[in-house]
Amino acid sequence: MMDLFEQVKAHTQRLGMGERVRYGRACPRCGAVEGHDFRVDECRRRKFRIVLGRCIQVVLSWILRWRCLRCGKRFTDYPPFRVAT
Repeated sequence: MMDLFEQVKAHTQRLGMGERVRYGRACPRCGAVEGHDFRVDECRRRKFRIVLGRCIQVVLSWILRWRCLRCGKRFTDYPPFRVAT
């Protein structure tokens, strides 16, 4: 299993290459799941704080916001390495 720093790095590289990475399985409003039911609405820069040993490192990456084409709901799809605060 990749460590947390490598997960953030891989996520950032995938988005940097233009890949549309979606981690969520369904629209939070209508439950749509098919890939063609969504489009990228926005890409936002985010800082992630990673604990490495006894230090905290800040890593910059991106988070995609999606729009469900069935119901129009906009939502942020957070990567699995993100911890809610």
